[in-house]
Amino acid sequence: MKHSQHQQRRQFRNALSDLHSGKRAANPQHLIDVGLEDHVEGASFLSAQGPDEQSGVVVSWPTPQEPEVGYKPAQQTWIPSIAWDGLEAGRYWVGFWNREDPMQYQLARGEQFNGHGVELGNGEHWLVPCASMCPAELGMDDDGRVAWETMPKYRPFYKQAVEWHNALKRGSGKTDGDCLRFLLETMRCNYRLTPEVVTYLRLFNNESIPLVMFAALDELAEQLEERSQPVRLGGGG
Repeated sequence: MKHSQHQQRRQFRNALSDLHSGKRAANPQHLIDVGLEDHVEGASFLSAQGPDEQSGVVVSWPTPQEPEVGYKPAQQTWIPSIAWDGLEAGRYWVGFWNREDPMQYQLARGEQFNGHGVELGNGEHWLVPCASMCPAELGMDDDGRVAWETMPKYRPFYKQAVEWHNALKRGSGKTDGDCLRFLLETMRCNYRLTPEVVTYLRLFNNESIPLVMFAALDELAEQLEERSQPVRLGGGG
C-alpha cells in the first residue's frame, strides 16, 4: 500500500568523531554506522552543534508542512541512544520538540504494507504489519523448487515472526528483550522508530503488546502450511 505521509519531526545526531574531519554532512553512511540504515530514505543532513556540545550532523525528515529543523535546546528534549544489538550507547541522540509529542503519521514511512490498526500506549492507532501479508516474490529455492520468498527488505521481520510463532507453540521461552526487539522490528516496517522513541512515547505496555503480537502473527500458521506445499503453476510443479 503506497501513500504519501507527513514525515518525522525528530532529529538524530550522529556523534561519531570522524564528523569533525570536514566531510560533507549529506552522507547516509552516518546513519548506517549507528544502526539506522532503515532511516536513510528521505533524510536531510545539516552540520550543527549538538547536545554534547560538539560539532556533528543533525538528521531530519522535513516536509513543506513541517520544515523546521536544527538543534534548538531551549525548545527540545534530547536523549542519548542506548546500547543496542552490539552498538555502543551515546552513538546518536534523539530530539523531541517540547511543544508536543510526535504523532504516528509524522513517523510513518512513505510506503507501508497492509496489516491491522492497533491502539498503542500513546492512544493513537498504528498500522501493525501482518507477517502473512509481507510482500513476496516468486522464484526458486535452494533446492531448485518453485517457491514464494519474502522480499529482502522484510525478511528480518518475517524471520522473527516465524520464530515467535514457533516459540509460542512451544510455550515461548523468549525474554523481555526478545519481545522488545520483535515489537520494534515489526513496527519499523511501517514507521521510523528506535528503542528511544518507543520508550519516550510509551508505545508498548501490557495491553498493547498482546494486540501487536496478534496482529503481526495473524494467519501466519496458515501461510506457513501453504508455503510448505509445492507451488503449482498452470497445473505444473
